[in-house]
Amino acid sequence: MTTRYMIVEELGEGAMGTVYRAVQVDLKREVALKVLHQDVQSSLNGLHRFKREVEACAALNHPNIIRILDCDEMADGCFYYTMDLIRGLDLASLAAREAPVPADRVVALMAQAADAVAHLHDRSMLHRDIKPRNVMVDDAGRLTLMDFGLVKLHERTVLTVTGQRVGTPKYMAPELFRGEPDAPARDVYGLGLTFWELLAGRLAFPERDMQKLVTIILGRGVEPISGVRSDLPAWLVDLVTRCVAIDPRQRPTALQVKESCLGRRPVTQAPVAGAPRRSTRGAGAAPAAAVVAAPRRPPSPSGRSTGPGPRSPPGPPRRLPPRQSSGRPDRRTIRPWRPRGPTRTLP
Repeated sequence: MTTRYMIVEELGEGAMGTVYRAVQVDLKREVALKVLHQDVQSSLNGLHRFKREVEACAALNHPNIIRILDCDEMADGCFYYTMDLIRGLDLASLAAREAPVPADRVVALMAQAADAVAHLHDRSMLHRDIKPRNVMVDDAGRLTLMDFGLVKLHERTVLTVTGQRVGTPKYMAPELFRGEPDAPARDVYGLGLTFWELLAGRLAFPERDMQKLVTIILGRGVEPISGVRSDLPAWLVDLVTRCVAIDPRQRPTALQVKESCLGRRPVTQAPVAGAPRRSTRGAGAAPAAAVVAAPRRPPSPSGRSTGPGPRSPPGPPRRLPPRQSSGRPDRRTIRPWRPRGPTRTLP
């Protein structure tokens, strides 16, 4: 092991590595230390995935995204990195302990998670593995998005083989089973499914058989949350239903999820697939107007133009009505021009 850190206890083990609670000796602070498994490290694909997780987290600065503190190689050749130690529970443990979680608490957590996901999407990054186990909440109620091992950067990935599905099947969006490419909508689906389970107090898809699981995900989809809990406000039922929609075009963006939770109102407009998302920066600036050709309208019988289009030919001149005599000359009368002063004849 490394002499810079003293391991206190094991916190958990995943597919890529083991996480320990450790103390950084020189700074005397507690951290979470993740050590890459030997079999994963022997695989070039696994080592790339581990390094990319470190790079992705190190490039992010958000209060609801895990912060990387250090990265190095141990004396025995194992790679590790350290991160903030979160004192709390993941959402799967929270759902098991407090199921069903009160709606107000779910909304507060959902707003934080959506803000973190929107931060990723603004930087052309996809998490691709949002699920209750990868989201933690501390004793103060602050949520942290974890585990960036499957993150996709700038429309590229060195880990995904063409046609291979990446992620946890129970939390993967339906379109991924149809072979459609990755998009931000898959993260929104994982977000909606995570909070569906918090509200319902149980798994959305308890099936263990992979074939049956895929059939249900592509067929009936997620059970309506309104059929599980009757005490939820209508706007929250609508939001969760949109997030887990089978058609990705019906799902809101992560930013819309956040705004809906903060304002406690339904999503006002369903997003259009492929349409760029409006940035919240510079909200005071007016949006660019689209130029649309106005339809031409025929001229009215009076000879005057009624709107855009070719101008109609002028009609006969109009005469001014006679003015009543007041003893003064009519100034409207056009008089012939006369030169002022003496005239000169040019040579």
